[in-house]
Amino acid sequence: MKSAEQAPGAMTWDYRLMDGWPALAWCARLEAGGATGRVLHGPGVEILADGFCEAVWDGDFADGAFDRTDLVFGSGGRLARDGAVFVSSGTTVDRLHWHETNGTWTISNSLAALLVEIGGTVDAADRGWFRFFESIIHGLDAYERTLASSAGPVTLTYFQNVSWDGTRLRLVSKPIPQRSLESFEDYAQFLESSLAALGENLSDPRRKYSLRPLATVSTGYDSPASAAVGRSAGLEETLSIARGRGDVDDDGSKISARLGLTPIVGDRAEALTHTELIPLFIASDAKGEDLYFAGSGEHLAGRFLISGYSGSRVWDTTDVSYAGLRRGDQSGLSHTEARLHLGYLHCPVPFLAGTQEAEIRRIGRSAEMKPWSVASDYDRPVCRRIVEEAGVPGEWFGQDKKAASVLLFDRRTPLPAGLQADFEQWLTHHGLINPVWKARRLLTGIPRMILRGLQRFDPDGRRPVIGRLSREGRLQRYAFQEPMFDYLFPWALDRAMQKYR
Repeated sequence: MKSAEQAPGAMTWDYRLMDGWPALAWCARLEAGGATGRVLHGPGVEILADGFCEAVWDGDFADGAFDRTDLVFGSGGRLARDGAVFVSSGTTVDRLHWHETNGTWTISNSLAALLVEIGGTVDAADRGWFRFFESIIHGLDAYERTLASSAGPVTLTYFQNVSWDGTRLRLVSKPIPQRSLESFEDYAQFLESSLAALGENLSDPRRKYSLRPLATVSTGYDSPASAAVGRSAGLEETLSIARGRGDVDDDGSKISARLGLTPIVGDRAEALTHTELIPLFIASDAKGEDLYFAGSGEHLAGRFLISGYSGSRVWDTTDVSYAGLRRGDQSGLSHTEARLHLGYLHCPVPFLAGTQEAEIRRIGRSAEMKPWSVASDYDRPVCRRIVEEAGVPGEWFGQDKKAASVLLFDRRTPLPAGLQADFEQWLTHHGLINPVWKARRLLTGIPRMILRGLQRFDPDGRRPVIGRLSREGRLQRYAFQEPMFDYLFPWALDRAMQKYR
């Protein structure tokens, strides 16, 4: 399928629908000096007059101008005067991947798809993949951009666009207006108007593939605030995970109901039964901590997921600098590959005007916000005011920080038996189960023996010194670390790549 007619000499798209591909995946190939860009895409990618996308943005859908805003969630490509521009999400929980060899340039929203297209693989024995992907928490100026593959280097791009000038790809900045955010009213109005514009875009009847908003809601601060403002986007339903890590109650369905929304409650433990989805979360960021969403996959298809990821960087009251979109952790990043398969877009609300994080946190520390500040290390006045003014009692949320993340580097969170067997078979195939591996597993048993001995000697925790030793972070970490965690990423990526072969 060719794109709409263009002026003589202008570039065109050659679209090829890949029925067996994940719904939202796409991969474009361009030749230096060529006039046509070949685009392979899944069945959920929208084809526009001058481009393609799996995206929602704060503008008219028919105009297709998702390259002219920073409020864009998803990705795509669009023809430009001198070639084309490829658009990344306005967040750091999604990215683009691109590669060049002998004048052929390939770019995709999926690392797995790109590697299949260029005939590349990653080093199975490399133990640095987790640190590689985690580097995005250091910000746009400090993350590791180049991934080594057998087909040559692959460039990872977050939050920036990529321009094609007919001969090469190069980075270009997103247009980021300096918004006036001097008071809570300024910020709240900006959030609500932006979500309203996003809602109009995602519900546009000219879309071939309909989207419906869905928000996550826990008992913390960030997701209830995001859901409250998300109602401006036409939000009607929410997703809560009933039990968090450590089996703590983190069910936000009562909060959702008070917001006038219909809650859906998911089961964190059930996620580990969805063996076809687990590798996709791991293949996104070499950690996979968000795979608890795998248990709610049926509710995510065709959704615009509104979340509170990265809330601490904009809504905390500390004066720590998070300039350059620095973050405290990589939560949310493991959706990157999984969402393409399940067919949802991801909108973490804290990234709206996220480059103005210092101004937003200044609002949280201002005198006008004192009534919504609490005497606690866990204090987010902006969130508290948004949620309380939406009608939710203050004692229902933001009392203590909880987490639902799945920590696969902890041996107490093993892979399901079938996947573990597949992983070990893969390790054997790559020669990674060897005497060194066996020795590492044996050595990790020593700290566990020490912990068990301490707990037997002082089962009630009445001896302060022994109690401190048994709770000591490094001892806990060494006792329960999974020595093969470092190899999960290349295994999972290999399994994700099978979706594109």
